Amino acid sequence: MAVAVYTSDLTIVVDIDSTVHTSNWASIGGGASGLSAEQDYFIQSDGCVSKNAFRNTTRGMVEDTTNTLLTTGDLSALYIWMTHHTPASLSSKATGGLTVLMGSNRNNLNRYFYAGSDTIDYGAPWICAVVDPENATANSGSIAHSAIDTYGIEANLIGGPNKGSPLGVDTMRQGRSYDVTAGDVATPATFAEAAAKNDLNANRYGQFQSAKGGYTMQCRFGLGTVATAAYFEDSNVAIVLEDLEFVDPDFIEFEVVNSGTTVKWSNITITSLGSLTRGSFLVTSSTLVEHTTCTFIDMGTFTYDSTSVLTNTVFRRCDQVTGGVLTGCTIEQSINASATSYDNLDDLINCSFIGDSTGHAVEMPTLITTNTAIGWDCTFDTTTYATVDGSTGNEVIKCNVDTGIILTINVSSTGTTPTIYNTGAGTVNVVAGQATIKIICKDNLSKVAIQGVGIIVRATTEGNQPFEDSVTIAITVPSSSGTATVTHTGHTLSSGHFIEILGANEAAYNKVKEITVIDANTYTYAIASGTTSPATGTITATSIIIFGNTDINGEILDTRGYSINQGVLGDARKGSESPTYISSQITGTIDSANGATINILMTTDD
Repeated sequence: MAVAVYTSDLTIVVDIDSTVHTSNWASIGGGASGLSAEQDYFIQSDGCVSKNAFRNTTRGMVEDTTNTLLTTGDLSALYIWMTHHTPASLSSKATGGLTVLMGSNRNNLNRYFYAGSDTIDYGAPWICAVVDPENATANSGSIAHSAIDTYGIEANLIGGPNKGSPLGVDTMRQGRSYDVTAGDVATPATFAEAAAKNDLNANRYGQFQSAKGGYTMQCRFGLGTVATAAYFEDSNVAIVLEDLEFVDPDFIEFEVVNSGTTVKWSNITITSLGSLTRGSFLVTSSTLVEHTTCTFIDMGTFTYDSTSVLTNTVFRRCDQVTGGVLTGCTIEQSINASATSYDNLDDLINCSFIGDSTGHAVEMPTLITTNTAIGWDCTFDTTTYATVDGSTGNEVIKCNVDTGIILTINVSSTGTTPTIYNTGAGTVNVVAGQATIKIICKDNLSKVAIQGVGIIVRATTEGNQPFEDSVTIAITVPSSSGTATVTHTGHTLSSGHFIEILGANEAAYNKVKEITVIDANTYTYAIASGTTSPATGTITATSIIIFGNTDINGEILDTRGYSINQGVLGDARKGSESPTYISSQITGTIDSANGATINILMTTDD
């Protein structure tokens, strides 16, 4: 059992507890000092510093004796707890109702207007203010970040109480990250445990804390560290990301770190409260990241890796999504000029796009320099995306196809034909009415998806895909070019498809090869230079519909057009990397309208 560990990087700047000496503190704003080592109320440990009641003026207190300098060159911030017991008597936030003070001494201070009567809910308790003077501009004052060593708060009151000590300040710490490590399948790390550690009286970090209906967050939440992986699994959780004015816009972030880290979220809802610190999700490295039926609202960018699997997840008014495999996901009203960024459209499976009439659904960012065929089975809202190709900025797909190159996008029967903005001089052919065949491999006992299964699916005599068609082959002159040209009458294939050549007396020709189409009767493929030409023998060509390895979902697919149903026959193999499996036969029929999904249950050979 590997019990999860939760660690804050916060370090003490000004420690405040029941033993605090107010002699280290100075009153701001004139009048009697009125400072107390308060033990009747506090938020962390067993004491705070409070100030006697005052009315219709601005007063506060600073600690200017410890002289602790802040770190520089990072995104860390000062976390400072503060409160005023009569928030209705504060002036507005814009006029400094409740203000964080930072400076070089009590007479040279920056003021950060943090809250006011118009922003604090009635009955609100302590506020954990977060301020980074290196990456934020003060409302008044210009003390350099590197010179700051004095810290405190003040309140601007309109009216106010006549008695008590309503203005209080508690522990001040600097940092940014709250990291989760360890955990395992039996005892995974969870949000509840993370908040419980944060909320301990001895801690009260103010980074990830419990709230009504869920949790609030104002930090970088690390899932694993460079040194230690994490196993994190949780479901049915709501998280609110605070909108922080006085930090870097990238301050709030979820980051998955360490190639051994696993993150599984189900029905997790995360909502950003504003546009200043939207909060991003970054996978630096991992074993697996799963988001299932999650909802992300008003957040920043999402950057996944090849181990990331997203299913039925919603991104609403978020920034760009890239990486991973998305199945059945919905991307609504992205704030980016391109809602998603994917070179391989096959990573977007049955997704739905709803725009705002100003951006693309997908951008293919890499220049396309070879003839390519790719599938598309997503849908989009025709009222928010362009209905004709062009350059208005809201076409469904934006790409850059090089001069003389052809990109073929095969639209499945379940997809909506996309409009295209091609910034290059090449050609994009969108072919509608396509059908998809999908192979899914799972372990026979555990029913867990198997990644890395080698799949080959051949056409059979049932259908009109090439099956043992007679062809001729010659090497393009000069022979050193390493390009074989196949004459194959009426082949119906596209660039990027695979063909199996058999029957040549010269073994170098007999291979499964990816082809580049020249015309309706000719295509080419790469071959070892110097091979004897022309090929001799009774040479045949058969369409290979799928040739490759299953992804992290145990899936591999192909999309193309079929005028009639097409029979297929093939093999699934995984014998070179543990765990190994006994080879399984693939057989079935692709419906010309609806395609086919073939499930393969494989038996381990270990």
